[in-house]
Amino acid sequence: MTLGDYLWQWHASRRKIQPTTLVSYETHIRVHLVPHLGHIPIDRLRVGHLQSMFDSISDRNLQIDIARCSDDVQVRASVRGVRRTGPATMQRIRATLRKALNDAIRTHRLIEFNPAAYVELPSVQAPRARVWTSAAMQQWKETGLRPSSVMVWTPEQAGAFLDHVEDHDVFVYPIVALILHRGLRRGEALGLRESDVDLEGRTVTITQQLTTVGYRPVIKIVKSYAGDRIIALDASTTTALRIYQERRERRQADAAWPKTGLFFVQPDGRQWHPEQVSDRFERLVARSGLPPIRLHDLRHCAATFLKASGSDLKDIQEVLGLSSITVAANTYTSVVHELESERAKAEAASALVPRRSGAVVGTSARHPQEDDSGGPPGTRTPNLWIKSPRGLNNPNLKQRSHLRKRSLKLSSMDLRHPLGARMLATCRYLERERPRVQLRGVTAQLSRKTAQSAGVRWGVISCIATTRPLHLLCANEA
Repeated sequence: MTLGDYLWQWHASRRKIQPTTLVSYETHIRVHLVPHLGHIPIDRLRVGHLQSMFDSISDRNLQIDIARCSDDVQVRASVRGVRRTGPATMQRIRATLRKALNDAIRTHRLIEFNPAAYVELPSVQAPRARVWTSAAMQQWKETGLRPSSVMVWTPEQAGAFLDHVEDHDVFVYPIVALILHRGLRRGEALGLRESDVDLEGRTVTITQQLTTVGYRPVIKIVKSYAGDRIIALDASTTTALRIYQERRERRQADAAWPKTGLFFVQPDGRQWHPEQVSDRFERLVARSGLPPIRLHDLRHCAATFLKASGSDLKDIQEVLGLSSITVAANTYTSVVHELESERAKAEAASALVPRRSGAVVGTSARHPQEDDSGGPPGTRTPNLWIKSPRGLNNPNLKQRSHLRKRSLKLSSMDLRHPLGARMLATCRYLERERPRVQLRGVTAQLSRKTAQSAGVRWGVISCIATTRPLHLLCANEA
C-alpha cells in the first residue's frame, strides 16, 4: 500500500473531530503529502523522504519571494494570490502525517516506525505585537513594511477609527466597537444570538461562534472551556448596541426579513459571512488614513488597553477567554510599555526615588569620596551580601565568609575587619543561643574594643532583642 492510498483511507475514517480539523487534514494531504510522498510504499517511508518534501516547500517559498520582487509584470502576476507555506503550516503538515502514521502503527499494524516524529523543522515563534507609534508609522510610510504582523493602535488612533466607522458603516460599527472594547473574536461576535445580549443587565453571554469550513459559514460551540464566558459591557458599547438594535427592529417590520436568531445581521437581515466582515473592515481602515491592522488585531487592542488601564493578567484572561494566563503574559506585557500612559507611570515611579541636591537624573556620576559600599560615606550602610564593582581586593568579599558561619562566636572574630561584619555575626549567634538577651551592654563593650583597635567610632541607635529576628539600626563614620 502506498502512502497516498493509506492517507485517503485514513482521512475517510476520521469521524469524531471538528469539521475545520477535517478540512485542514484534507488540505495537507491534497496539496503537500500526496504530491510529494504519495507514490512511496508506506513501509518504505523514511525521514529523508520527509526532509526532501519540506526542502522542496522551502524552495517554492523562495521562488515566490523572487517572483514578487521581479521587474517583469508577467512574473509578478504569476504569483499574485499565491500563498507561501510558512513554518507554522509546515509544523501542522508534519502533525497531520505524524497522527496518520501513529494510527498506522497502533491501530492498523502496517508499520513499526514513524519517521514524522524525527524530521527536523525550523521552530515557530509567535510574532510580538507592536504599537503604531510615530516612529513605526514613519518607517511604514518610507518602506511600506510593518514592524510586525501583529500591530496595535494607540487609544487616540482607535478612537479616530471608531468615529470614522460610525459615520460610514452603521451596521459594522457595533461589531467593531464590541470587539475593540471587550476583545471578542470575530466568530464569537458574529455568533451572538439575540438572547445572548442583555442590554438591561449590560452583559454578553458567549457560547457559540460563527466560523467557516472551507468558505462555508457554520455555527459551532466555542473552542475551549475558557471561551464559554459572560462579560460585562461598558456604557459606550451598550449605547452602540442599543442604537443598532433599534435600527434593526425598524427593518424587521418587513415581512421578507429572514429570522436567523442572530444579533448581528446584514442590512437585509441575512447572517454575515465572516470573511465579508473582514473585507469591509479592511476597506474602512484604508479609507480612514490610519496605519493598517487586521480585524483580529482589535482583540489585541482591547487587551492592551485593559492592561494599560490597570487590569491584571487574570482579568485579561477571563475577558478574552484565553485558556492560559501565560498567553496573556507573553503577548501583552511587552506591548503596554510602548503606550504614553506607561511612560507617565515610569516617570512617577522614578520621581519617588530621592536624589542628592544637584544630581542630574539619568546620569551615573560618582561622588568624589565614594567608598567601597557603592555610594558617598555616611549616606547608606554597606550591604556585605552584594558584590562591589571595585574588584576582588574589596574586604567585603572576604567578610561574606564570616556571615555564613551561623555558629560563629565573639572570640573568633577578627577585630581588624569593619565593625559591621562582626556586629552582624555576633548578633546572629546570640539570637540563636539566647533569643531573649539584652544586647545593649554587649554592643557597648564591642564598640569600645573596636574603637581602640580600628579607630572606628560607632553609635548604637537601637539594639533591642525580641522573639522576632533582630534589627540593628546603625550609623558609622570614618
